[in-house]
Order: sequence, then structure tokens, then C-alpha cells
Amino acid sequence: MDPHFVFQLRPDIDHAFSAYRLWLSQPGQWLTGATRIEIARATRQATQCEACTAFKDHLSARSLDEQHRCCTLLPRDVEVMIHRIVNDQNRIGPSDIERLEGSLGPIYAYIELLGIVVCQFSIDEFYRGLALPEPAWPDPVDGAPDGYLPDFLESETTWVPMIPRDQVQPAEADLWPGNRGANVLRALSAVPNAVRCWQSLSAVMYLSLAGMAEMVQPPNRQLNRMQMELIAGRVSALNQCLY
Repeated sequence: MDPHFVFQLRPDIDHAFSAYRLWLSQPGQWLTGATRIEIARATRQATQCEACTAFKDHLSARSLDEQHRCCTLLPRDVEVMIHRIVNDQNRIGPSDIERLEGSLGPIYAYIELLGIVVCQFSIDEFYRGLALPEPAWPDPVDGAPDGYLPDFLESETTWVPMIPRDQVQPAEADLWPGNRGANVLRALSAVPNAVRCWQSLSAVMYLSLAGMAEMVQPPNRQLNRMQMELIAGRVSALNQCLY
């Protein structure tokens, strides 16, 4: 990129990224602000882990966990899990999640961690793709997690509890329209604010839920819908996304 070129983020992207950093710095439902920032730091560092690259195709990758490059204040098994989410997610199973309970907390804490990893990785890839410097970390806000749980959760669909699509309570009515919550929307729903944060980022980096039903070119975008979907489909294929 031309060193004299000045890149300016679209105002809605800048606003969403700033809102994310504020959300990240605050206590969540199961994790403190300081822990949440460390999770984000580990997510960024995971892309530079030589061990992840070296044994991504190893038949027994978990036996080599001690070789991961860990550099945060998180328990090592938690940071290794973040590396696996970023670089080797296809081999994560329910037993791997259960092993984190002693060092991270209940499964809801894992869901909150997963939401942070998804959001942070998306933002960092945005900056890396444009050869822009990654933003500095915010200062953590003191306070304890609130332990909030939605009224109804089910665990029959996948390894983590989710809000049933037909039992959405008023407090979570904004998470998806009507009773049409696809599993990709419900995956983080035991931690509703993680869904909200992810959706706000998706709306500016891709499309909002409402925008997905529109086949016209959004007024503030240079790409039309077909071009956007071509790129999205190619990225999904490269990432081996099952959706």
C-alpha cells in the first residue's frame, strides 16, 4: 500500500469497532474486563503461533499442547483453547470444552470466550487485510461479572446451551426476528450480549439480519450484493465453514 495513502474507516465501521472495545473492556456475564481483554490478546497472538502451523495436521495435536506460544495472563489450557478455536477449530469436541471448567468456569464462560474470539479475530483480520496497524487494547473496567442467564436454555442441539427458537423471552427478543433463529445465530445466545456485539460488527463488515433479506446494493457500499456474496462464499470455503 502506498505509504502516503490515508485510509479512513467508514463512520459506521469506526463506531462499531469503538463500541466493541468498550464492550470488551467491561465485566461480562461470566468474565471480568481484565480476563476478556486477555482473551482478545490471546486471539491476536494465536495467528502468530508457529506451533499451530507446524502441527495443524498432526493426528494427535492435543498431545503437543505444551508447544503453543502462550503469552498472556490466562491459564495455559484456556489460551491453548483459543489457539485451537482460531487455527484448528474442526477438532474441538465437547470433552475439550468440559476440561476448561476448572480454569475458566462454567460452560457459559466458554461461550463468552468464544464470542470474544469471534469478534476480535474478525476485527484483526480486517486491519491485517488492509495493512493497517491493529488498535491498542483498552483499559479494563473494574467490576464483577453479573452471571446473567436467559430464562430458557436447551442443550439438545449442540454442545453448548442455547435459547430455543420458540421460547425467546422479551429480554432477548432483539436477538433474531420472530422464531426464525438459525443455529448460527443461537450458538452464543446463552450470553446474549455476545450475540448483540457480533451482530453489530457483522452489520457493518457484512450485512445486518434485515439486510440479508434485501438483494439490492446497500446505499453506503461500493460492492453490490452479488459481489459481496461471491467474496463471502469464497472466504467461507477457504475457512471450511460448514454453513
